[in-house]
Amino acid sequence: LILLRAGLISRERYLETLADDIKLLQSQPGRALQSLEQSSFDAWIKFYRPDENGPNSSVSYYLKGSLVALLLDLEIRRRTGGARSLDDVMRYLYAEYAGDQVHDLYSGAFAKRPGFDDDDGFCRAVEAVAGEEGGAYRALLARAVASTDELEYD
Repeated sequence: LILLRAGLISRERYLETLADDIKLLQSQPGRALQSLEQSSFDAWIKFYRPDENGPNSSVSYYLKGSLVALLLDLEIRRRTGGARSLDDVMRYLYAEYAGDQVHDLYSGAFAKRPGFDDDDGFCRAVEAVAGEEGGAYRALLARAVASTDELEYD
C-alpha cells in the first residue's frame, strides 16, 4: 500500500500483489494450525529457522499481519463512512505513546506512556479513533489475530 500511495506502483499492480498474497496465505495449511499471535511469539524459534514443513505447520506473521491490517483498515473506513482509517489509529498511538520524546531516544527519556498495560490497549485505541465501542473491533481482532479462523475477505 505504501508503494501505491507513493506512486511507485499502479493500482492494478497493487491489486495483483494483494491477490497473490491472499492466494499464498490460503495455500498454506499452517494457517489453520497457528494463529497470528502464536506466529509472532514463536518467530525466533520457527520463522527464522525455516524447514521444509514450515508452510504446513506455521503462518508468516508478515504475510497474515499485512492482510489483517488491511482488513482492519477497511472495516474502520466502512464503519466511519470513510472519515477514519488505520492511519488515524497509528497517529493516535504515536501521539499517546511516543509524543515529542521520540526525537530524544538516547537520552533515556520516556514516552508519555511506556506501552500498553494490558492486552486491550490496541483495541481501545481503535475504538477511541473509530468512535465505536461494543466489541466489533475486538471481535474482528480476536478472530484475525488470536485464532486460526479464516480471514473474512468479503
